[in-house]
Amino acid sequence: MTGTPAPERIGVFVIHGVGDAEPGWINDYVLPNLAGTMPPVAFDHYSEVYKLPDRGSSKPGAVFPAHISRGTLGGRQPVVLAELYWADLSKVGQGPIYYILAALRLFFEAPSILAKGFLEQSRGGFHEALRFFTVAATWLLRWPIAGMNVTAFICAWALVGVSQISWFDTVPLAVTLMGLLALLAVCALTIARARLHKDIWLTDVALATAIASTIAFIAVLLLNGLLPVRELARPIDYLALILPSILRIWVVWSVVIAIAIAMLTLLYIKRGLGFRPKNSFPAARPSAALGLALLQGLIWKVAVTLPSVSTIETVGQIQPNYYDRAVAAGKPLWALFGGVDAPCVKAAVQPMKYICAATSPDTVLVIKDAIARLNGVFVFNSLNATYAFGAFVFLILARLVIARMPWIRDTTRVRLMPRMILSQFIIAFLFAGSLANLFIYEQGLYESKYIAEIVPGIRAVWIVPGLITAAVVVLYFFGIFQSVTANVIHIFRDVVDHQYKPEFDALKMVLPKGMRTHSPWPRRARIQERMNVLMEEFIGKGGFDQVIFLAHSQGSVILYEYLKSRDDDMVFNDVKRIDVVTVGSPLTHLYQYYFDEYGRQHPTAASLHPQLATWSNLWRVDDPIGNRVDIIADEFIANEVLPPGGHVNYWKEPRLRQVILNLVGYPIGREPVEAPVPVEAAQPAVAAG
Repeated sequence: MTGTPAPERIGVFVIHGVGDAEPGWINDYVLPNLAGTMPPVAFDHYSEVYKLPDRGSSKPGAVFPAHISRGTLGGRQPVVLAELYWADLSKVGQGPIYYILAALRLFFEAPSILAKGFLEQSRGGFHEALRFFTVAATWLLRWPIAGMNVTAFICAWALVGVSQISWFDTVPLAVTLMGLLALLAVCALTIARARLHKDIWLTDVALATAIASTIAFIAVLLLNGLLPVRELARPIDYLALILPSILRIWVVWSVVIAIAIAMLTLLYIKRGLGFRPKNSFPAARPSAALGLALLQGLIWKVAVTLPSVSTIETVGQIQPNYYDRAVAAGKPLWALFGGVDAPCVKAAVQPMKYICAATSPDTVLVIKDAIARLNGVFVFNSLNATYAFGAFVFLILARLVIARMPWIRDTTRVRLMPRMILSQFIIAFLFAGSLANLFIYEQGLYESKYIAEIVPGIRAVWIVPGLITAAVVVLYFFGIFQSVTANVIHIFRDVVDHQYKPEFDALKMVLPKGMRTHSPWPRRARIQERMNVLMEEFIGKGGFDQVIFLAHSQGSVILYEYLKSRDDDMVFNDVKRIDVVTVGSPLTHLYQYYFDEYGRQHPTAASLHPQLATWSNLWRVDDPIGNRVDIIADEFIANEVLPPGGHVNYWKEPRLRQVILNLVGYPIGREPVEAPVPVEAAQPAVAAG
């Protein structure tokens, strides 16, 4: 007699999205929404917890948790529900303070990382030149500007502290300053080595500071060997040398930005006239890259200018007692120690002494000009930032209203629902403000009588956006805007981590060997390794007939990377079919639209993965992150739009529960009874430009 065939085993693997999940979150969010449904699904009242090896970590013996829940379908068919936990690699915390700190980190990291990703499709000629100027703008902010500003701030305030110590008057200022610079270089390099691949912004700032402080150390050493000590006897004299350099680099940044804006404007004009090259890419990509660079520069200027003025005024009050002795000596520092008495040395340094003497600035005039420029930069960039923020808030509110009015929503589609909130309107506003600021700065209008007369008017103009800003801040801390802010910050954090490529080739000798990565995307690779381990442990050893992947938001990107990597060729040998369900997925809406590596569709499902049987994608109509997924051609992916509800907590949706049960409740080899039906009305529109 033929025995009853063993029931087919089904494995359901959940990959969460925005990084706010905790280990075992499936027990709170997925299991309760599947219980009590038809056909009946019953899970144990406990879950198994495994500590799996975290192979992508540089820490020996590192592990990550995996929660497994076991149950049955219809009282007979075994079902295993598991989760991939990766939130700890991208977590920003919860609450308004954590979100603000996360936004500050992204402010430094996102422009340089995403600009390269947005512009990878450059194909030479005009596009390559546009890419060069855009990336150059982010590079200037990330390295020279950050390094010089941080070095100047730390050393200036360190001198303020040291000046309160009695021995400060007995040590030449140059020796004290070189000691501070050397200590700063060592500390910054130590921090960079310790935080490599862990904190992108801290690593970059620390490396930039280490380089800038080393260069400053050499400059102080050379200058004090060439100029008389009286020329560099006070801390304010050193600021008079460094401030013009910092301001000139900002001018270079502004010129580079202006060139990039002009080239981007020309690109839009060419596209508007119908000149669209073969294999063209959305103009929103370079526009978004340049917009992020502009936003970073704008915030940096507003944040740095007033503290800079305060620092200059405080340092200017330091007067070492040995100043009179230094003036009387009238010799370079090396000469005071008998270092340049030899005729050959004198002959070598004499030409440089004349050059330095001719170019040495009048300290009082330099400081007055720098303070005037910094005050002007603060006034006009604050005005630009205030209105840009007001426009940003307006777009968010407009989007929330549109999403709740079907008759407007169906007409505008996603054009008024900008991807990543990188609206072309805000970017154009930033372009105009930056060009105006460059003109005001270069023409010296910040100190003219005309500007002085209209400053009260400018303050009046600040009232409306200022009130909007104050209202948003109050509402934010009361939780009104926190959910929207959290979603945007989380997806930005995930995208930045996904696109992060370390570029420290020139600094490999000073970085720890153990931290060098073999993957061009170390953070992406670490999550991939967790996925590999989870699949090997439970699919490779579990004997599943059917595997269902449920992925939310960034989880769908992680799943897509895993499927196309083919790391699972041996693991899935005995699996008969794979079904995919994605919700709130940014795969097409963001990744395909902005990044060239995702821009090409797979011709068939089999070309992505041989066992892939179905792919159902659902998203809410007001989800700013999720939308259609068209990563596979021939309309293989069944897209379905859901009513409003935002980007999170998709698991409570009745329609999603039905899709999951349709996949779980039918034997291998049969299609689900009711697959999602594509909704043509929800087709994404191409963003403006």
